[in-house]
Amino acid sequence: MSLSWDTITSAIVTLVTVSVGFFITQIAHAYLWDGKNENGTSKSPWAPSPSNLPFYWNGYKAFRLHSYLALTDWSKQLQTSIYTVKLIQKRVIVLSHADVVRKALVELEQSNSSRSITTDAIETVMGDQGKTVFTAQFSAYWGRLRRAINRVMRHVVVEDKGLSTLVQEEGKVDPELLRERINRMAMEAVIEMVMGKQSEMPAEWVDALMQVCKETEQLQSSRFYYRYGALVPIIRTLGVVLGGHQPVVQLRNSALDILLRMQQGNVPESLKHVEPSKNDPTPEPIAPDEILTNSLHLIMHGYRFLASSLFTLLQRLASQSYDIQAHVAASPAFATSFVAETMRYTPPMRLYTHTARSDHDLVWNGKSYRVDEGTPLVVNLDMIHFDPQYYSNPYKFDPERFLVTTSETTTTTKGVLSLPSILDDRGDNDEEGAKKNKKQEKSSVRDHLAFGVGRRACLGSRASQRVMVAMLSQIVKKYKLRGGDPDSVVDHASGIWSWTGRTDTKGATIEFIRRGV
Repeated sequence: MSLSWDTITSAIVTLVTVSVGFFITQIAHAYLWDGKNENGTSKSPWAPSPSNLPFYWNGYKAFRLHSYLALTDWSKQLQTSIYTVKLIQKRVIVLSHADVVRKALVELEQSNSSRSITTDAIETVMGDQGKTVFTAQFSAYWGRLRRAINRVMRHVVVEDKGLSTLVQEEGKVDPELLRERINRMAMEAVIEMVMGKQSEMPAEWVDALMQVCKETEQLQSSRFYYRYGALVPIIRTLGVVLGGHQPVVQLRNSALDILLRMQQGNVPESLKHVEPSKNDPTPEPIAPDEILTNSLHLIMHGYRFLASSLFTLLQRLASQSYDIQAHVAASPAFATSFVAETMRYTPPMRLYTHTARSDHDLVWNGKSYRVDEGTPLVVNLDMIHFDPQYYSNPYKFDPERFLVTTSETTTTTKGVLSLPSILDDRGDNDEEGAKKNKKQEKSSVRDHLAFGVGRRACLGSRASQRVMVAMLSQIVKKYKLRGGDPDSVVDHASGIWSWTGRTDTKGATIEFIRRGV
């Protein structure tokens, strides 16, 4: 298809105009109003930043090459639990300790539970310009979505979706074939979570939705303006001018067409009947197209998270001794703790973000640090999940750390014994208090942060964990496993929805040996 001269000229003029406007705005912000409140008073300083970074790209090259490891290195260099770093020209705040996560995303959740308006371009298109529970700003609309979805997701129990046929015969299964089977099982499970049990679901529908996810990730990883769009707004505009969103729109529409052919259920039904709340006494109905878009967003997000977690879980199980496997088979509690420890040790996303809703200060270690509206707050699980203050001997894979023992439990308001949470407020409101408590390491906790924290935490966490425990229990009751490689990982630039990417287990061949042999 050839472009007319008028079209080319118009695109050039638009690009030049937007570019000039962008740079004028950047200069005015950088030199005239940066560091000033609306009344002209000075803002608090930013948290400490790494030094000697390149002028324009800043920390982006290191982040692109090393992902969460770069954020961990900077945290260790600065010896702080909160710091800022510029990625190109976008400043982000990195949270590397559970206490500061609690402070920012639990105590200050009203201020830091939004999503960035300069989010990844893929997410913008798939989320229909911020109309899904993942992309919507902190608002009454977002609250309606979250309440309605949570009302059904917390009770979802997925029936056997390929669990019994994951291993079709004993013997060795290479990682590619195993991943293929797990991907299908995960997609079928997530469709049931979101859309309800389907009386008839042709295999080609499942294949098509899996292909949409695959191609979406490939686009996000290969097109520079998709990832850069989260860090430099002008790049997103350039992508629109070049027609770069069209492939994503086509993928989204093909997936929505499949969902239209499915029967209604679960999430779609809940979104049709939004219940009032004290902050939203007369909620407006959610449009049918928004219901469908939310369903697609939940399916794509849940599929990638669940498929990665299931594959890692099976690789981890195969690497354990037969005694450990027998313990998993005999004890549902131990099977649950095995899943929890796998999610702590190898979460599918080691970085995730919230966004500040307004300008405010975050007080940490007796100092006030600046947080501007629209600033991403990045949670670094590579630091938090291996903090000896919460997880004794953190680099040892130890499912028993999540088992309840009476000597370590606390009594809840309902009188039930439970392990302490990583986000419990122990009275340490500053970094000095946290350092002092490192001498009093806790040998057991009940949770991790792989499913998120605060108001943006994963709505499907309970249902997903049920699927993982069910698969683990069924497989290990039928087979002994040998082989696997749970510790070799690959970091992907694409997380489908997030410029922070995701981490996947490479895996190795697993031999399935029928029990009794």
